[in-house]
Amino acid sequence: MEEILKKVFIEKYKYSIVIAISYYILPFLVYIVPVEDPFDRAILFAYIVIAVIPLILLVLSIIFAVRNGFHWYFSFRIFILCLAYMLFTGISILMFCAGYFIVSVIGQCIGAFIRDHKL
Repeated sequence: MEEILKKVFIEKYKYSIVIAISYYILPFLVYIVPVEDPFDRAILFAYIVIAVIPLILLVLSIIFAVRNGFHWYFSFRIFILCLAYMLFTGISILMFCAGYFIVSVIGQCIGAFIRDHKL
């Protein structure tokens, strides 16, 4: 059990750091960008949550699966970190957590296919 925990959490920490940055820091950068209308800030936040974060997770999942193969715990880690993000944003982000989980599984399937077929 200790070996599994070491492999899952300690050796793969770099992926968790990128996920945490995309969840926690990237959306709050919206408040740094100068805008004239508060509605523009809401549009920018929605763009980051709907387009940028899933793209980052897709690419990260593909890279992870190419290097390590398909592992269910990686997508589960993405979901759990998103649930922690709900503490800041509210329960309405839960549907995005499910979407991010699905994006991660799709990315891992693509990465595992690339790994198996040496594309």
